[in-house]
Amino acid sequence: LDQKKNLSIFRNLGFQHGEISKNWFIQSLIQLSASMIIGLPCGILLSKFFLKSVSSSKREFIYASGIKEFIITALLTFIYMYLGHRKCMRKFKKINMVEEVKDRE
Repeated sequence: LDQKKNLSIFRNLGFQHGEISKNWFIQSLIQLSASMIIGLPCGILLSKFFLKSVSSSKREFIYASGIKEFIITALLTFIYMYLGHRKCMRKFKKINMVEEVKDRE
């Protein structure tokens, strides 16, 4: 709700819908990149730890660590982010800007 109000304020200040969408998409890409840089190595370490902890002498679980898996993960995450952005921006076109900017107590 807070973001909807902020977007409405930008729109009322004269920013075009395309400009707002582009800026929010770039912000999302930066957040995605930062989370991939942090999340992938942490995910590798956690996966190796958990697979080692559930392995036994009779059954061993092997960690699949190919570049293909990383690309698929990054691609699926990007698609999810892109579709979410598109849905939010479509919804943003339909909101009443004046009602969103009004102060509510």
